[in-house]
Amino acid sequence: MKFFYNIHSHSYGLGENKRTLRSLMPEELNILDNPGEIPPGNLFSVGIHPNFLGKLEELPEKFALIENVSGSRLVAAIGECGLDRLSETDLDIQKDVFVKQAKMAEKIGKPLMIHCVRAYPELIAVKNLLAPKQKWVVHGFRGSEETAKQLVKHRFLLSFGPELRNSQKLAGIFQKMPMESVFLETDDSEEKIEDLYRYASEIRKNTVACILDEIAKSAESFWF
Repeated sequence: MKFFYNIHSHSYGLGENKRTLRSLMPEELNILDNPGEIPPGNLFSVGIHPNFLGKLEELPEKFALIENVSGSRLVAAIGECGLDRLSETDLDIQKDVFVKQAKMAEKIGKPLMIHCVRAYPELIAVKNLLAPKQKWVVHGFRGSEETAKQLVKHRFLLSFGPELRNSQKLAGIFQKMPMESVFLETDDSEEKIEDLYRYASEIRKNTVACILDEIAKSAESFWF
């Protein structure tokens, strides 16, 4: 069976032909306590979002919660975490929290799911400094074509969401990126992942089956 891989979502994917990576914050980790209630085909990423760092004195507890579940077979990636220039939190503090999560991902041997807004040079600099072996995925990419090229050059993977439908710029970027460097996601929208695959196939002037096959080559590693 071919699967519709949804590399970043905030809700469960339902259907035997779907594989969904649902993002959880530390406050939501109790979901992992009841594995029997998790629909088949769903795994999780766990992390501290740069826009929701909360009180700094609470960060050690949040890190402890994430580390406690990071080795679970239900957890396929660390994140979403990252850098956001629109966040009220100082960028240096964001960097510190991000680096700690990146090192955690490297330690446990799982990919990193990244949220980045207007801080791509800093993100690339951190990656060059840490030289990670694990995959780093920029979710919900909305940057420029030049930024996309730079990220791919530095071996980032890019995930595109529902914005593909509404942005000729993003559609053009997606069309030009190598398929081994891209994923698709629904993020926090009500978009159906299969509809997004169909739209992606139109952009690439290819079949849905071909898009499924190409994305699966990279996505299957998240499902061990």
